[in-house]
Amino acid sequence: MKALAEDRKVRFLNASDRTICVEFGNEISEEINNRVRAFCIVLEEMQMEGIVELIPTYRSVSVLYRPEVIRYAALRARLEEAVGQVFDLRPAAIIRDLDLRRP
Repeated sequence: MKALAEDRKVRFLNASDRTICVEFGNEISEEINNRVRAFCIVLEEMQMEGIVELIPTYRSVSVLYRPEVIRYAALRARLEEAVGQVFDLRPAAIIRDLDLRRP
């Protein structure tokens, strides 16, 4: 899965001993932001034990976690799995699921 994430320009950066930053690009765009938002939804649906908080930005998501509950390597593998799910979604599905104009 690592090669897949690299092919799609996704970077995993260690932001602290309890935070991984997942970058989907290096510009602000609607497409990248839709991926960020979809990634957060996928992670929430995965209900991974040990994730404390998700902090999305226009182009990345900081994942705060408890290393005593989930080790870095295991979390990284699950995050790569989630990235794969996001990129497997059709753009229309992402937009439909993220439409904030719905009541």
